[in-house]
Amino acid sequence: MKRLSLSKAWEDCRGAVIRNGRLLAAVALALMALPGTVQGLVTPDATPGQLPPAGPWIAIAGVATLLGIVGQLAIIRLLAAPGTSVKEAIAHGVRRLLTLLAAVLLWLLPLAAIMVALGESMTRGQPSLGVSLAIIILFVVIILAVVRMIVLPAVVSEEPIGPIAAIRRSWQLTRGSWWRLFAFLMLFLIAALCVLLAVELVFGSVVAAAFGPSEPMSLTRLLTALVTQVVTSLLLIFYLGMLGRIYAQLAGASAQVSVPSSGT
Repeated sequence: MKRLSLSKAWEDCRGAVIRNGRLLAAVALALMALPGTVQGLVTPDATPGQLPPAGPWIAIAGVATLLGIVGQLAIIRLLAAPGTSVKEAIAHGVRRLLTLLAAVLLWLLPLAAIMVALGESMTRGQPSLGVSLAIIILFVVIILAVVRMIVLPAVVSEEPIGPIAAIRRSWQLTRGSWWRLFAFLMLFLIAALCVLLAVELVFGSVVAAAFGPSEPMSLTRLLTALVTQVVTSLLLIFYLGMLGRIYAQLAGASAQVSVPSSGT
């Protein structure tokens, strides 16, 4: 079993991002930043703790999500296979989209169903000791599963296998590296949260002072959403680059990252 080195993964990731910066920026802008900006612009405001009222924004959010997943798969491909064009990478992402969606739903939906059932039990009154214990156990299981599935996008992108096989492969590759992967995930989430909060507070405040409050279809909302999405896309490029290098380390000689995958 290979020992995962996050420092080596970061060095490899940084070099690959620098070498392929223009291609990565084109994919991130077209498939993540711009669709995300449109979604942010049209999504209505909501009461804290509740979803916005139903409307056309739901369809826009769905399309933006699918385009974002294609973009993520394309970025992983660009970083893994030097010489791949933007067109080839996007086509690759489209081909592997359904496989990744199916794989995520297969492991996530059962946990979500249990979470909903436990949530309904809590709303009926004072939760019992058994329900409280089940919620704690479910929370631990979700954290364990999320970390073990962290390389799933890279597996789906780089190996021509189906969703169930991809889940098994991700579980196999991450065996023995849970704590390092957990540390990487926490560090990235904390750093990303700090950056995005700073952008939202500083840039959002300046734009709101200049053009008025942030409302759907307003200039303030447009500018804030655009800058936020561009920063988010940049963070995702490095995150996906790290996933690709982590996958390559864990897979070792069997990774075959230069062989195009196809099918679902």
